[in-house]
Amino acid sequence: MATLEHLVASGKLRKHEPELDDGEMPEGIICLSPECDAWLSNHLIGTPRFSGRKLTAYDQVDQILYDFVIGRPMAYSVHYRKLEPVGSHVWELKTVDVRLFGWFCKKGHFVVVCGSLKNKLRKNKNYAPFIAKVIAFRKALDLDEPKAITGTNHNDIF
Repeated sequence: MATLEHLVASGKLRKHEPELDDGEMPEGIICLSPECDAWLSNHLIGTPRFSGRKLTAYDQVDQILYDFVIGRPMAYSVHYRKLEPVGSHVWELKTVDVRLFGWFCKKGHFVVVCGSLKNKLRKNKNYAPFIAKVIAFRKALDLDEPKAITGTNHNDIF
């Protein structure tokens, strides 16, 4: 079995390490699947800023990942939420324009498997393919058990 550190060292995950300001210390850990890392770098970064937005979709993701890592307070249903079925232990991190799907493997440790622009989800509101992708990716990892936090409230995951 492996830890997140082993999976990062083997290239199965990439640790997101934002540039921190002087005096800031990381309080959380974000890891990205290779697919998500490629999606962010090759697709999302080129997405133009939506009308009326101060930040591009990419910058919104960069900001929420930074906020998570430094431990900035996040509100349920505004910044994150657990998806149905609750027993799948799949969560989403939310920005105004982007949804990131993954799971909490330990308190303060989130693995992002895939993402989507919110406007693409709004059309059919079908989260099932993203939930299935997270479950399959998590199952394929040789991660120490338990692979996911099963709790549902803020204190379980942060």
